Amino acid sequence: MQRGRSFVKGMVRVSPLMLGVIPFGMICGANAIDAGLSTVDAVMMSVVVFAGASQLAVTQLMAMDASWTVMLITGVVINLRMLMYSASLSRYFGTSPVFGRVGIAYLLTDQAYATSLQEFSNESKEETHQAMFYFGVALLMWIAFVGATGAGAVLGAVIPPEWDLGFSVPLTFLAMLMSVMKSPQNRKAAGIAGACALLLHGLPCNLGMLIGAIAGIVGGHFMNQSDGKARA
Repeated sequence: MQRGRSFVKGMVRVSPLMLGVIPFGMICGANAIDAGLSTVDAVMMSVVVFAGASQLAVTQLMAMDASWTVMLITGVVINLRMLMYSASLSRYFGTSPVFGRVGIAYLLTDQAYATSLQEFSNESKEETHQAMFYFGVALLMWIAFVGATGAGAVLGAVIPPEWDLGFSVPLTFLAMLMSVMKSPQNRKAAGIAGACALLLHGLPCNLGMLIGAIAGIVGGHFMNQSDGKARA
């Protein structure tokens, strides 16, 4: 029973983010069609890649007739943040069976990471089966995003331009950011990451974002160590 409750709990917890995820997926589908892919190709891209930010970047490069090398490097660089997410989640899933860890890795997204980490790090809540909670979050994300990609591929040409669904992309990430900005350490780490990303915005292949993320993690780690020593 705990497994089932935790699975449903994960789906309920992430459901408000669907307001941003669905338009995001529709944009990915419409962009894929604009880049010359078929509807089936657009949907399969979401099934195989399942990474909205890199899909948007790659389809934009495809529309510009960029080389496969450039597209591959861009997609890899954008998704490098998943390595940091994986390292953070390893404390919860490191002892899971290999098959389970493969599923966890495939379904890993910004939203699944942020929602799950917020649940797992809150010790005041009732006991939760962590793996089932994660799969509840991640599976709903997968269904919504892949379905929205198909809808965007089919309806993209008839969606009025003035609707400007692009607003959903920063809105989705802003909602996740605000949900974990409760402690002073998190706010300082986010400030460091944001400042570095802005200062290095002009670097190629979105390296500024990656360096900013690393700087925020390193800064947050040292601040947590300093706070621990101060309390001791």
